[in-house]
Amino acid sequence: MPLVGIDYRITPRWNLWGILPSSLNAEYKASINKLHFLISLKTMTLSYRKDDSYYLRTNDNLLRIASDFYFAKNNVLFLETGHSVFRKFVLGTKNRDIDIQSTMSVQNSWFVRVGYAYRVRLDKL
Repeated sequence: MPLVGIDYRITPRWNLWGILPSSLNAEYKASINKLHFLISLKTMTLSYRKDDSYYLRTNDNLLRIASDFYFAKNNVLFLETGHSVFRKFVLGTKNRDIDIQSTMSVQNSWFVRVGYAYRVRLDKL
C-alpha cells in the first residue's frame, strides 16, 4: 500500500500532518507556546500469533480530540478523548495450509487518556 506523508503549516496557528492512509492530524495553537488542541484520525492493523495455527488480527480506527498544555519548555500535560469506529477483530486458524477466518463481534467504544510527555518540537526551528 503506498503511503503519502503530509506536513503542512496552514497558518502560524494551524498545522496539518500525517501519513496517509494511517493517520491524519490537525492542530490549532490557541496560545503559541502554552495551549494546543488536536483533532486526529488514526488507523491501526495489528496481528498476534499464538503458534503456527492460531492468530488474531485487529483493525482499529480512532477518532480523537486532545489538548496539550506546555507548562515548561518541552514538558506537556495532555488530555485526550475519542471513540473507535469500524473496529474489527478476526480470529484465524491455519490447518494443512488452509486459512480459515471468523470475524468476532466487538463494539466500538470511548476512551480517555491523561498524561505527561517530554516533547521536542521541530517546527520552532
